[in-house]
Amino acid sequence: MTHNENEVIFSIQAPEECSMIEYPEKAISFFNSAEKAYKQAIQLAREQKKTARIVYDLSRSVIFTETSIVILIAHIKDRNINRGLPSILTFPKDKVCEHKLRKAGIQKKVAKQIVIDSSIFLYKKDIRIKELYSILIELMANTNNHADSENTAIYPWWLFLFKDEKKEIIKFVFLDLGVGIFESLPVKQFIIKEPLSFLQVKTGSVKRRGEELNKIFSALISGKIKSSTGLPTRGKGLPLIAKIAKSGHFCSFKIISNDAYIDVTNNEVSAMNENFSGTLYYFELKKSIL
Repeated sequence: MTHNENEVIFSIQAPEECSMIEYPEKAISFFNSAEKAYKQAIQLAREQKKTARIVYDLSRSVIFTETSIVILIAHIKDRNINRGLPSILTFPKDKVCEHKLRKAGIQKKVAKQIVIDSSIFLYKKDIRIKELYSILIELMANTNNHADSENTAIYPWWLFLFKDEKKEIIKFVFLDLGVGIFESLPVKQFIIKEPLSFLQVKTGSVKRRGEELNKIFSALISGKIKSSTGLPTRGKGLPLIAKIAKSGHFCSFKIISNDAYIDVTNNEVSAMNENFSGTLYYFELKKSIL
């Protein structure tokens, strides 16, 4: 934190490797620090009757992947997080990393247009990739299913896509800034109904917590935990998402939510020492036989 005559400035140092997939705990710690900085800056600015801003210092970063770019932009643009404070970036000294960050853009198009763009990139023509279309529709419909009944705020979602011409794949990052899957009302209600199975949720070792998260996720994708609304218009949710993720069209499909790190395609669920407030879906679409 630095001061000048009229302004309070909080600087948050990004790690050298910032990736929600490869280094999730480092990335979550970084973004959690940013959220705390916004709160502290607002309070201090009020006390001192000054303005405030946040500086994201990415100067040391050599790896800043697509998943972290999405969360960074959400922090900068979403007033629920930044509380209206301006944010600026100090770009990486590493030229490759700097170039990647500067050309990053947000995509909040309708699902149909995204599918068309993706099919033209992969197949050089407009082909309806029904698996991708279904995934996007479910993610958008499923966003508010992760809300808490005590918090009625509308949480924004963010969708980015990154085309990798060398690997001939498209990387998708869908970010839901709600309470997270494992803090949602349906999950809380399910745990209350199954007390003997979930006595040690959030207690004990990381390994034990991972076992509990695995049980909950298995219940979610099997349909045992239903949407809080129960409305058919809300889609089929995680059961369908998990099924499509294993359809062979995706070479990677991961979910990070609360303290859970989920590799959907390989059926692996583990616990993290850091907690991410929200849900991030990362998946890679490849060219397949249609």
